[in-house]
Amino acid sequence: MRVGIKEKTAMALGGDLLHHFGNLLRPLSNTPEKLTQIQSMGISKWSQIQAAYELVKRSLEKILTQDSIFSSPGYVREFL
Repeated sequence: MRVGIKEKTAMALGGDLLHHFGNLLRPLSNTPEKLTQIQSMGISKWSQIQAAYELVKRSLEKILTQDSIFSSPGYVREFL
């Protein structure tokens, strides 16, 4: 969430998202219209969430294409 708002910390806003959507994946795949229905969530917060999600996806994609991640039990555990 990066930062909170005047009334809530970033952790509290994240908790609101989890409570509203029920899990971590749903806020990541929702439209800005659905996310901004939640109090204190605007297009800026939606954009930040999408940017963070995209960074993680690209990072994992790069790791998967560069290395054999299943070459050790530790790598498998980390992947899972």
